[in-house]
Amino acid sequence: MKLTFLLLTCFVVQAFASLNAQTVTIKKQNASLEEVIWELKQQTRFTFMYNNEDIAQIKGIDLNEKEVDVEKILQKCLKNTNLEYVVLNNAIVIKLKMNTLNEKKSVTLKGWVYDKKKEPIPGVTVKLTNINLGTATNNKGWFSLSLPLTKGTLEFSFVGFKTQKINFTERTDTLRIILEEDVQTLDETVVVAYGTTTRRKATGAVSVVKAEEFKGIPSANIANLLQGRVAGLDITNLSGAPGGGDVAITVRGYNSLDVEAGRRFSNPLWVIDGVPLNTFTSPITGTNLLSDLNPDMIESIQILKDAS
Repeated sequence: MKLTFLLLTCFVVQAFASLNAQTVTIKKQNASLEEVIWELKQQTRFTFMYNNEDIAQIKGIDLNEKEVDVEKILQKCLKNTNLEYVVLNNAIVIKLKMNTLNEKKSVTLKGWVYDKKKEPIPGVTVKLTNINLGTATNNKGWFSLSLPLTKGTLEFSFVGFKTQKINFTERTDTLRIILEEDVQTLDETVVVAYGTTTRRKATGAVSVVKAEEFKGIPSANIANLLQGRVAGLDITNLSGAPGGGDVAITVRGYNSLDVEAGRRFSNPLWVIDGVPLNTFTSPITGTNLLSDLNPDMIESIQILKDAS
């Protein structure tokens, strides 16, 4: 029985020694550690255990070895890194060195965000690229962000400005970011009849009269408030009755088929908060539809001067 146990022990030791004595032939240039491990798996019976995040940054490995022990390959690959390996029977565990585990693996980034005029921009979104982790600048354009890693890329974005990406490391000092305006997103929206467009795409002439321009001016009709305020717009009262009678509105000359009282006019279509209506004088009361609108409730009047 003792002889049998001794022979069995010798067999196990020899099998373990032969396993660890496996050699490989490998030739790699500018390879990553993950590529080297994959090649070692193909040529040996070792099982490799590691954290993908730990080995992801190990790159630029050059190897040209022939019939070399696996451990020698690993020693060369992990030299000058924060990783080490441990051989457990037929498994190789690649892990962070013990002193590295105790080191700080986070960084706090802070800085300012300005526009080209060096004015601070509040509300700028500051986030880690491809990860839902970030913050926003305060009313002074200042931000501070703690991240659970020591290097990566920050993304700065704000409405009306071009998105900017900045790389950082654990040695990055206070950041000062200047965002550029994105002109294409700054076009003012213009309401044109039943649709909307932008200042850049609008081919027609549009005039805007703000409520401040006729605030406090008494008038029985909002059409009279536009008199003399818009170039190319002619307002004619066809009746002297207060708040009554037709009002002829001519835009850039008498060029329409609208005939009223023996004259040609180009009475426009009125759109109030998206609701279209025409000027209309009641044959019963003699009042004009526009007279029912309170001028004090008007925010602005936009006049489209052509057929675009």
